[in-house]
Amino acid sequence: MTQFSKNRFHILFALALGLVWASPKLSLAAKPGDSLWYDFKFHGNKVGFLQAHDAQIREKGKALHYAYRRSVIVVRRQSHNMRIEAVTEAWSEPNGQPKRFVHRRVENNAQRVVTGERKGNKFLVTHRAGQTETKKSFELADNVYLSSSLDFHVKRTLKSGQQISGKVIVEEDGELRPFELTHKGQDKAGLVMIAASIASIESDEWLNSKGIVQRSVVPRLGAEFTQTTRKQALIMGQTQDIFSDARLSSGTRLPPGNLLSKITLRLEGHSSKRPGVIKDSRQKVKVNSKNAVTVSIDSSVPPVRPAKLPMRTKKLKKFLIATPFESLSDKKLIAKAKEIVGKDKNSWTVAKKINAFVFAHIKNKSLAHAFSSATEALNSKEGDCTEHSVLFSALAKIAGIPTKLVTGLVYVGGPEGIFGYHQWVEVWLGDRWVAMDPTFGQHVADPTHIKFTEGLSDSQGLRDAGIAAAELFGDMKIKILDYTRTNGKRVRP
Repeated sequence: MTQFSKNRFHILFALALGLVWASPKLSLAAKPGDSLWYDFKFHGNKVGFLQAHDAQIREKGKALHYAYRRSVIVVRRQSHNMRIEAVTEAWSEPNGQPKRFVHRRVENNAQRVVTGERKGNKFLVTHRAGQTETKKSFELADNVYLSSSLDFHVKRTLKSGQQISGKVIVEEDGELRPFELTHKGQDKAGLVMIAASIASIESDEWLNSKGIVQRSVVPRLGAEFTQTTRKQALIMGQTQDIFSDARLSSGTRLPPGNLLSKITLRLEGHSSKRPGVIKDSRQKVKVNSKNAVTVSIDSSVPPVRPAKLPMRTKKLKKFLIATPFESLSDKKLIAKAKEIVGKDKNSWTVAKKINAFVFAHIKNKSLAHAFSSATEALNSKEGDCTEHSVLFSALAKIAGIPTKLVTGLVYVGGPEGIFGYHQWVEVWLGDRWVAMDPTFGQHVADPTHIKFTEGLSDSQGLRDAGIAAAELFGDMKIKILDYTRTNGKRVRP
């Protein structure tokens, strides 16, 4: 695999690692004002730490619960070190009702800010990514909490065998999500065992008699938090290269993707979990066993009758909206879309024009960024597959083309037949979704693109993509069963 090929696809583990912090909300220190410190290990390797601090305060004469969470994750993607530091400050009423929060995350030099504030019976959330700002609101209810204050208001009240459920506002993304806590009794060492499910991420926690979490494990993501001292927490050790560690060897060297029309492969999880590939018009999936599937993938097919632009229907509205990373009102993006499209109303030719522009515009195929906004990608002309995809998506939506962001695996070459994690796009062109890859400059994505998730560049889409990447890390093997060349010749390795 050439150096250029390596730099052309992006791994979403940094996103997954950032989202992991949302699942195991750690309990209060024994005394207000004390901080708890935790090592964070990902598949056995230390990648960061968490600092947790809670206190009862008074503000304008009123009692409030204050929660402070600081996390630091340091990983490497080949020669690029990635440092993600996040700080959450959250305030809630004595009865647990959310009052406000501020979540700041810095990914190398890029800052992301999510803020929330209660206004009457509504909670208003603002998300800022670079120059892009989005707002939303939702109704509050009695069983809604801030996720960082869940321990104080709910977890410490659990009794043996009791289960409590409701909803939390997850500060990391400002979304309202379900939670469920179950008291599972005590283990042989006398530690209280709690099963937690927050935003569909399940964890197992062990608490001492003072309600302090000693250990928390998220099996699905290979994550583990262990209480330690401040001195030990701040010692990072050798930085893990999540890029190299995530590559999968198929053992078969394939022809270039543009010479392939179909590929059939077997995906198998080393554990009991089956790889969660998606069935669609180009990707057929057959379940072989509890942990293996056979996947047959055709090259994406252009539309027979491309729709006329713009496409504005209720059915497709979801795929035309702005997201925290795609500002459709940004003047530079609008001007660039108009420049690319001109007076062309053919959705297929417009999609190809946008694809060609993005491929050429992002000249520095770099792994240095975690996830830039479309505006940042347009201005910097730098990034990997996520920057290519989000810039394509924003320009396409402005032109009136519905767009999805897709994540999964793609073939990147080398004598061992390496596959790596990747992101590309799908566009609706009137009669079908067409997979396109602006990172590789492919107007129709070749059949080595294996889809695991699809969605938008919003909190849910990024969460799904990150989780899919993290839970498959080191837990899957891939084997090429056969492939068909564009000349019709079928090859069995």
